[in-house]
Amino acid sequence: MPVTTRSKRKTVDMGELEVIPKKKYIKLVDITNKKDKSQIKHDKSQITSQKSDSVLYTLKPMFSDVSDVKPTSTSRLSAVSNRIQEFPTTSSQTNIEEALKIMKRVKAALKKGYSNVAERLQLDVVPDCLFDISKCHQNHNSEKLPRKAPIENSFVTKLYLTEERHFQFCHHVRRNIVASKLNPGSDVCLSIIQEIMKFKSKDAQYSTNFVLSELHNIFITILNTFPPCHIQDSYLRLFTSQIKIEGLPEKKQILSTVFDLIHDLIYINDNAKLDESIKIDFNKNFYMWDLEHSENTSFSKLSRNDRFHRVFMALDLLVRVLEYDTAMFVTKYPQKFASTINKKQKRPLLCSIIWNQYDSLMAINATVKNIISTFVAMTALKYPVDKIRIISRLLNLITNVINMYEYPEDNIQYPIYKTYTTNLVNEIQKTVESSSYYSMELYINVIENIRSPMIRMLLANQLYSKIIGQTLPISLNTPFKTMLNRDFQKFSKSTKVLEELKKDETYPRFDAKKIAKKCRVTQDDFIKLMMLYSDAVIKNFHLLDVMNEIKRTRQCSTDVEMKHQPTSSEFADFKKRLESIDLNEKVNLRSVDLNAQNFVQIRLTKDNCTFYRNEVKNVQIMIKLIKKCHQRFDSQFDEWARMMDEMQHKI
Repeated sequence: MPVTTRSKRKTVDMGELEVIPKKKYIKLVDITNKKDKSQIKHDKSQITSQKSDSVLYTLKPMFSDVSDVKPTSTSRLSAVSNRIQEFPTTSSQTNIEEALKIMKRVKAALKKGYSNVAERLQLDVVPDCLFDISKCHQNHNSEKLPRKAPIENSFVTKLYLTEERHFQFCHHVRRNIVASKLNPGSDVCLSIIQEIMKFKSKDAQYSTNFVLSELHNIFITILNTFPPCHIQDSYLRLFTSQIKIEGLPEKKQILSTVFDLIHDLIYINDNAKLDESIKIDFNKNFYMWDLEHSENTSFSKLSRNDRFHRVFMALDLLVRVLEYDTAMFVTKYPQKFASTINKKQKRPLLCSIIWNQYDSLMAINATVKNIISTFVAMTALKYPVDKIRIISRLLNLITNVINMYEYPEDNIQYPIYKTYTTNLVNEIQKTVESSSYYSMELYINVIENIRSPMIRMLLANQLYSKIIGQTLPISLNTPFKTMLNRDFQKFSKSTKVLEELKKDETYPRFDAKKIAKKCRVTQDDFIKLMMLYSDAVIKNFHLLDVMNEIKRTRQCSTDVEMKHQPTSSEFADFKKRLESIDLNEKVNLRSVDLNAQNFVQIRLTKDNCTFYRNEVKNVQIMIKLIKKCHQRFDSQFDEWARMMDEMQHKI
């Protein structure tokens, strides 16, 4: 068989070819003129002397495909391919196949967690549009905006509230506005919030709380019928409106006004600021005085606990509007968050409210600092949990929007945190440490009340690094080694003294003089910190979902064969569904909504795969370790053992 060599560029009749495997090389040797083949089998001197008439093939590792081999001549490949196929496959090939399968399953788990908007935003109430996206596309189209309610309706609603006929007002809104699919606008919603702030029942038949609950329900009805994804402009006008509360600047927006009221109620020791506004100027007639004070004097006359109740009821409604809007924004724009948020017409309501035209987006401005300080103060004073949860929901929306702004435009790496998220975590840490109530208990309670797993994880890691004096990477290996070495026994046992509060102190006032700063770490505090840290890592990286994907049985092929074969009637039903689709209606959909159908690619690197492989092992070992610690130390690990049992049931 004539072959042209590289060295001398001449045709040589090589006859038979013998393949001599040597590590990763294959040599073709001319044995035509040799009488005894045994003379050249393993004679290295003869092989080296015939380099000019031999061809050297450099092969990739043994798990490579035959197509990866690049010979100098196609005729030589046919002579070598049969011998290469006879080589036994090594274990590295199966290892790589298993690694690829695990990588695919990790990607599937992360994709599942990424697409679950309600879980990502930690929503207590999920908007109806998330349950049926196609219905939202059809009904909440920009070309199908509801007609605005006539001016008469707006006048009638205000008249009902002025005359304190609240049930007639609720009936009118349900029947003439909601049922008729008329856009109520921002005036009706603002009137409801103002009435919640100042109403006090004079009728013995209906209590104040009953009327307040009716007003709260009618606002929720309007929100569910006209969600922000349909009439976002009306809700934006609501948030840019002002509530007239005496003693506060009238130029501030409604959300800033609400937080100023909460701040005054927490920090002011008396009611002088609000009581001075009720003084009557007798130089004015009664009509002028009533017109000026009708919208604010009632709130000033309420007790302090009632003011807290009214303010947080109004704040709950405002936060729910922002939750609905942010959830649908994340659903419509699964990628390219930064470029979309930078456009004023497409950004969510939260960005337009928190960061005004003078602030740079995602910066820690005065509004964000005010929300964080209020959240920390309420946690330090141990306010009711339901009130702290409302502030935490708003802070959670801010953290999620800031974190999503850091996502790459394409090939999203999830979860991820960068400069903006780190700045927010540092601001929370700074606010906690500068508080007059600063203690280890306060720090841990702040971490526990935060809803975002990523922020909890970063704060817990920072606190643990301060305790041990060493910065450690984020991993479940940290709490695992800590519990394995029993480092918590180095701290003293907790001796907590229960403070007796007065009966009327449901909302204690902030007093910076009587409370001294202290930071003493106890065993219970350290164990709770490690529990919150491990829980945040598991939830942030979706380790339970990853474990469920990896532990799936290898019956995919058999499951495909055993799938139910569709009958002729099912084919007919499917055909009817296809025929019922209105193609013109699809064309009329907003191009923005169609982006939600695009596939989101989750980027996964080699280091990520190694991290998830180690963390899955750490979860399994952690469950066994906490059970043993619970058996030995009993009550100190009750909460942690209960949490691990719940996780084990989910796997």
